[in-house]
Formats: sequence, C-alpha cells, structure tokens
Amino acid sequence: MKQKFLILIILLVIPGVILVNGCFKILPALPIDSQIQSSEDEFLDDCGCFPKDCSELPPGMKELCEDYKSGNINWPADCSEMPTEACRELCEREKAKKENIEPVTFMVEIPSNSPEDTTVFLEIMRTAESPDFYYLNEMEKVSDFKWQFSLKLNGLISYRYLRNNFGYVSAEEFSPDTEDAHRTVEASPGDVINNTVEKWRWFPEPGEVLPEIDSIAETAEIVDRFNGEEFQRGYMITDFWWTSLHDLVKPTNNSIKESYGSWVQIRPAWDYIETSPVPEIGYEGYTHVYPPEDLEFHLSEIREAGFNILLVPQICCNNPDSEEEYSEEWWEAWFEEMNNYSIYFADLAEKYGVGYMVLYDDLMWRSPNTPSNITEKYKEYIKNIREHYSGKLGMDFMTGDYKSPGVLYPSMEEIKKFSPEEFDFFSISMWAGVTDKNEPSVEEMSSNFKKIFDTSLKPLYERYQKPLIFISAAYASIGGGMKGNIDVFDPDIQVYYPYSEKYELDLAEQAEGFEALMQVVAETPYIIGVYPFSYWFTPLPLSKEFNIRGKPSEQIVAGWYKRFLEEGK
Repeated sequence: MKQKFLILIILLVIPGVILVNGCFKILPALPIDSQIQSSEDEFLDDCGCFPKDCSELPPGMKELCEDYKSGNINWPADCSEMPTEACRELCEREKAKKENIEPVTFMVEIPSNSPEDTTVFLEIMRTAESPDFYYLNEMEKVSDFKWQFSLKLNGLISYRYLRNNFGYVSAEEFSPDTEDAHRTVEASPGDVINNTVEKWRWFPEPGEVLPEIDSIAETAEIVDRFNGEEFQRGYMITDFWWTSLHDLVKPTNNSIKESYGSWVQIRPAWDYIETSPVPEIGYEGYTHVYPPEDLEFHLSEIREAGFNILLVPQICCNNPDSEEEYSEEWWEAWFEEMNNYSIYFADLAEKYGVGYMVLYDDLMWRSPNTPSNITEKYKEYIKNIREHYSGKLGMDFMTGDYKSPGVLYPSMEEIKKFSPEEFDFFSISMWAGVTDKNEPSVEEMSSNFKKIFDTSLKPLYERYQKPLIFISAAYASIGGGMKGNIDVFDPDIQVYYPYSEKYELDLAEQAEGFEALMQVVAETPYIIGVYPFSYWFTPLPLSKEFNIRGKPSEQIVAGWYKRFLEEGK
C-alpha cells in the first residue's frame, strides 16, 4: 500500500505531467522552471496541447494552435502526426466527437428531362468551420429523379449540385449565373435538407422543345465511295481530358452508337514544355492533355465498344513563332522532338488497331525559315512512322471560305516538298464560312459548300487520287455561326464561363448547316468520312460553342449516317 502511494506521489509531482479528464497533460518543451510554474489555466485545452499564447510555438503548431483558438481547426487525417502525446490525445478525442454526431442528409430532385445517364454530385464549396473546405461526392440514386447523400457537417454550408461531375459546366443553374453561385444552409446534425434543381446549365427546362429541322436524308441519293471504301460515320470527341471523364466514356460511346456512329476520332494533345534555348515537346503539366494511362484507357474503351478509330495527335497550344529564325541546333532538336512525339503515337495506333491516323503537323514544318534539308527530313519522318504503324496515314488541309474558291492551306504548291504522294488520304478541316447572312437557307449553304468542294477539294483529289476525310466540320450554335468567323476560343461562347449575351443562340442554323454539308457529301464519292467538331462527354443542348451532342445538329447528322448505313455505302 505504501509503495503504491509513493508511485502516485511521484507521478503527481513529476514536472509537466498532470492527470486531467482522461488526458495526460504534457507541457510544451519550455525551461524546467516554467514547466513547474505552469498551471492548467494557461492552456486552451484540458490536455495541455495548445498554450493560450500561440506565438511561442514553432511554425505549423503555431497555425494549428491559432485555428484551435478560433474554433476552425482541421485535424490531420492521422493524429500520430501531432508532435506530443497531449496533442495526439486531443486530436483523437476531438475527431471522435465529430465522428459520433449524426450526419446531415441532402435530398435533391432533379429535372425530369435529365438524360438517363445522369449522375448527380454534391459539391460543398465551403463551411462556416472552414472557409477553405471543399468536398465533392457522387450521390446515391433513390428513384428516377431523386438522389441523396449524407455526411457529417455542422453550421453554415455553401453547396450546389453538379451533373456528371463536369464541374461548373453542368452545374445546376442559378440566376445570375456565376462560377461560384451556390446554395447556403445552416445545418445541424441529423438535419435532412430537401432541394429541387429546376434546370441544369446549358440544358433546356423540362418541357422546352428544341427546333426540329427538315432533312432529305431519307430520300437523297447516296453515291458509291472512292474504291468502295465504307463511309466513316464519325464523331470527334472533344480534344481535352479531365480526370473526371473516366466515368463518362461508356455513356458517350453508347450515345455515339445511338446516333449511328461507326468511327470515333480522338485528338490527344501534347504541347511545348520549352521553346528556348531548344524546343521540348511533351504531355507534362497541362490540363488539356491526356496522361498516357488515360489515353490508353480511352483507346481501349473505344475499341471494346466496337468502333474504328481515327487518331489525330496534335501539338497545342504554346507553339513557337513560325516566323522567327532559329539556329541549326534548334532545328535539329525540333526534328528529334517531332520524331519522338510521332513515333509514340504511331506505336499506340498500332497497339490499338487504329485504322487511320493523321499527321496533324505542327505548323513549324511549314515555317518560311525551315532549313534547306526540310524535304529530306520530312521523308525521314514519314519513313520512321511507317516502320511503327501499318495503318493509313493522312496529311491535313484547311479550306478557304466560299468567297475564296480554290484556296487550300497549305496550297498544293506548298505541299510538294512534303511528299503528298506518300500519304494514303488527305484530311480536311472545314471551318470555312458558307454564307454572309445570319439566317441563310439550306439551299444557299449547300450551293456554297459545293463551290468549295469543286474549286478546292476536287482538284486535290484529282491530282493525287487520294480520298478525303472531313476530320472537323466546325460551326458554332449561334446566329451567324455559318459565316465561319467565330474564334473557337472566344470566351463568350465557352461553356465553362458564365452566360454571355454577346451572341444569340441559334440551334437551327447550325443544324441546317450540317444538313447542307451532308447533302453535298452524299453526292461526292471522294469524301469517305465526316467528323463534326465536336462531341462532348456530356450533352449540353443549349451551349453556343461548336459541340453538336444533344442538339438538333446531332439528329441531322444521325439521320444521314443512318441512311449511309442502310445503303451500305
């Protein structure tokens, strides 16, 4: 008995160790005299982790101390990271308190016209306890249009609902529309918060009907294609990659099938990491670029879904100035970088059975200041790719508009030094205007498309006897969009910016433009494929940019593709 009492006395008088409310108070590393004089009242907590004067603590602990003092502390995921036993005890006790509270349940009803493949996400943007708090999680579907999710929160919460984890692009719509628009609620443990999303951004209201466009696809004559080639009923997937897109690949493939697509084009981008003192091309550090594992995932998913693939690698968007003069060393480094870049994609194309690949050249090939050996270098470049890829290779062109008959970029004179005869097909990027009106007729646009075909494309085909593929047919969904003068990067048409009134939405004009284009394609045998620019990973029917998914344009294109399929062309 005397021995036990002596041990207790020793424990109580050892400097810095006091038993209080289940916590062993271990004082910070202060001089011994200070520890002996310290009292429980000098600490913010009853474990002795944080002193009232946080300024005496080292960096890291000082900030945690101040956060604890203000009531906004975010404890580390692993309490063992705390520097003292007292702080570890306090961390575990406070986290346990929070874990034992009842969760807050969010219940939301979404619009009845939400697509069948909709998945709803709860985005919590901040809380009263932590202004820097951010939380995103997939909700649970409880019925056709109702979703729920529960988590432990307390106090004032700012939040909103997202469709398909596409961020602000497909968030619920607020007025005014701003990037940080949100709901707020004062939540207590156990609360059930009921909400209704009336409308998604870039989506029609339930019951709103989109324009229906007349088409002659069902009765039009479809001529045979060049050399009996099967027509590529193509859709071009939007040319960027976000990490959230993994879950949207299968629904997008299904949507393409429903619209009678047989070919899928992807345009993985690399970019210039450096341009000086010598160029370096790669994929690191850019949000628009597929990481290698994601690119392979997407290629494999496309093939598994039964599609053929048109691969169009590109270098975008920090390209060097093609007008500038560079040293011989610079050009040698550039040739090597281009070779490595193209062989990387050639190997992937071979691995995944890609049928067609376009050498969507960096414009530096056509710089006015290229070295005198550019022709030899380009032949070597093509030869190296052929050694890695057995499919068909294409060279890319862009047309002028209907007022510039015969114009091609590059011109047929310019391409002579790039051995066009070495290619299997030519790809065409069609961004050209086919009207100068805001409400052009289908007949006018069809006539002007034919003018471009006859004066620009037909001579190219006849000279080299190579089929042509429209790897992009690009027109914005706005009044005047078929003029072809809208910058693809114009912020006033972007889906990831707030709504802009600069341009008027015109879904009918875009759809009629595709009707006009397909009428001419149907009667042109040397055109063996069309890929509208572009097809997003989620439908955005009211967007003003170039995407056709979910719009009347998609219905027009699908109608023509169905006819090509039925005719076996």
